[in-house]
Order: sequence, then structure tokens, then C-alpha cells
Amino acid sequence: MQDRPWFRYYDTWVPTRLRYPQAPLQDFLRVAANVAPDKTAINYYGTTLSFRQLRLISLRLATSLADLGVTKGARVALHLPNCP
Repeated sequence: MQDRPWFRYYDTWVPTRLRYPQAPLQDFLRVAANVAPDKTAINYYGTTLSFRQLRLISLRLATSLADLGVTKGARVALHLPNCP
């Protein structure tokens, strides 16, 4: 990646490149649900979900999609408002 003009405005301690783990999103949720299952994952207008609850909901969604015939690698579009 080439240097971008805005990099010169960064503080010296701010990196210009970030390294991300090569792991699927569900792995992060699984780890969070195991390490801190009762910690709040989502707080939306006073309704909270713990990491355990969020993981269970995501597993239920995955199971429902599989029951509908959605397989690994398939593309699924969701038309939802931008909120949890």
C-alpha cells in the first residue's frame, strides 16, 4: 500500500497500517462468549444482550439458514435497518 497524503498528519505513534487476525468473525464471538459470557455485548436503547446470548442467537440464525438449505460459501443478503 502506498503512502497516503493524510499520513503526514498522523501523530508519530499512530500506525499507518493495521494487521488483522486471519480468523472468521464467529471465532471472536465464540472466544468472547467463553471468556466473558455474562459481559454486555450489545446495549441498544436500554436492552442488553450478553456475549452468551448473542452467541446463542447467532447459532440459532445459522441453524435456521442451514435448515433453509443455505450452505457454506453461499451468499445471503439481509435487508434490515442499521441497528442491532
